[in-house]
Amino acid sequence: MLRMEGANAQAGRVAVTAGALSKCPIHDDVFIDQMDSASLEDAYRIGAAKVRDCEIDSDHKEFMAAIKRIVEESAMDCGYCAKNDD
Repeated sequence: MLRMEGANAQAGRVAVTAGALSKCPIHDDVFIDQMDSASLEDAYRIGAAKVRDCEIDSDHKEFMAAIKRIVEESAMDCGYCAKNDD
């Protein structure tokens, strides 16, 4: 079973690797959605391979849900940077 905090971190890394998300250059813990469905599909493929190859201790369905969750919860820009721009 994948712990929630670990799931988000691992899913975030996979999504960034695939290009589905990027990280704010100032706030490293903020993911920015790239709105790229092809990259999201790549994230699912990379994640599935990591689960299959036992690089991630999770079952397939659980990790795919973690990738979906982290992408859906990401914004179009960094809220911290946007707040400071005002």
